[in-house]
Amino acid sequence: MIREPILFRPFFSLLLLLSFSPFCTYEPTSQIHPRLQEVIKGCQIGQMSVYEDFFSNHVSDLQIAQFIQWVVTEKKCGVFHVGSVDVVRYRSFIGQLIGALNLKQPEFISQIVPGTMAVLSERNDIPRSLQWNSRQIVQYLGER
Repeated sequence: MIREPILFRPFFSLLLLLSFSPFCTYEPTSQIHPRLQEVIKGCQIGQMSVYEDFFSNHVSDLQIAQFIQWVVTEKKCGVFHVGSVDVVRYRSFIGQLIGALNLKQPEFISQIVPGTMAVLSERNDIPRSLQWNSRQIVQYLGER
């Protein structure tokens, strides 16, 4: 069996996930991710579109960084789904995030988008400290 070098494939895969992460920050310039800017802007103008009947899991930049460190340090290989271990209603997550950021609750304009977009890991070797739930992600983002 030929194995690819541990430092390249998992790291590249995790970087791809980072680019799709809804609430990450870009550390080199400390710019806020566009989706988080959208939440802040919606609160400032007093209204914001949210998806109804849509469920998803979430991820933060810190969670991805910790996951990368674990993969490299422990010399793991394979497929890694990095994200919260729970699936929550999108509107609820946005509401909790607004509260954690101490922003004024805007009027929500509902867009009916039924469905689920979540990737949950089936691996049993992931340390408990890397298994964040949505509440932990909201708390982390609120502290930033």
